[in-house]
Amino acid sequence: MDYGIVSNAVKSTVVEDENGRGRAMFCPEAPEVLFQDYGEGQLQNGFAHITLDPLLTRNVRVDETHHLKVFIQLNGDCRGVFVSNRTGSGFDVKELQEGASNVSFTWQIVAARADRKDITGKVTSEYSSVRFPIAPDPPTPQR
Repeated sequence: MDYGIVSNAVKSTVVEDENGRGRAMFCPEAPEVLFQDYGEGQLQNGFAHITLDPLLTRNVRVDETHHLKVFIQLNGDCRGVFVSNRTGSGFDVKELQEGASNVSFTWQIVAARADRKDITGKVTSEYSSVRFPIAPDPPTPQR
């Protein structure tokens, strides 16, 4: 697996507060190599299909062992919803008990990063099956 940054410290970025001071915001950490996305949707008569961005879908692995994880937050009252038809390109949101609401919702998805392959299809950097890998040794100080 290729590493860009490996550190025993936290990863962060700086944003400016209302007084122009820099404030740190920290990156989420995970035991797996994951990509995520967020968006909004709207039930129409109790149903919505969400199509994921093609740039994202070509870079994630979704199959029988690498599931698309979908989180829904309703923005109004309805009978509740469930997610089905989770594929690498999208998912369906359906209202429970054959409901027919037109409520909006926000969504978040998390999926395993696809492995990098060369033009012959050989994996050159494995990402999708990584979980808590052994970290590389820190560099030896130069004298």
